[in-house]
Amino acid sequence: MARPTKYNPDIHLNWARGLAMQGFTGKEIASQMGIARSTFNKWKAEIREFSDAVEMGREPADFNVEFSFYKLANGFSHTEKKVIVTINEKGEQKPARIEKTEKYFPPNPAAAMNWLKNRKPNQWREKQHVEIETHPFLNFVDEDESED
Repeated sequence: MARPTKYNPDIHLNWARGLAMQGFTGKEIASQMGIARSTFNKWKAEIREFSDAVEMGREPADFNVEFSFYKLANGFSHTEKKVIVTINEKGEQKPARIEKTEKYFPPNPAAAMNWLKNRKPNQWREKQHVEIETHPFLNFVDEDESED
């Protein structure tokens, strides 16, 4: 007789979605839930709603990382806010003011290259497969056939 499952949709669906949204891996989700990785994989394979919850959690996290990476590859501007507080001679705080500074972060060449290698591997990957067609008018000589 098989052991009863620990799976409880009222608990595990939102829990799995939340952990996946935070960027946890399957191994980490299983650890947080106190189950074996094999149990986590079994639930994903056998319980459609559980698998969907994990994927629904991963999508926004993946999107945020992809968008941040895209901005890093292209360069971006960011408004930095700094709260300035001054104290008068009596030790009382004067009304604070906020200074805003626009900062520009130039494109990161490594991020851009990584983006291109993944998005357009045929043009940008380091190893490329090149087909060379022989032309009837070109005479290629093998090293073994050449005269010294």
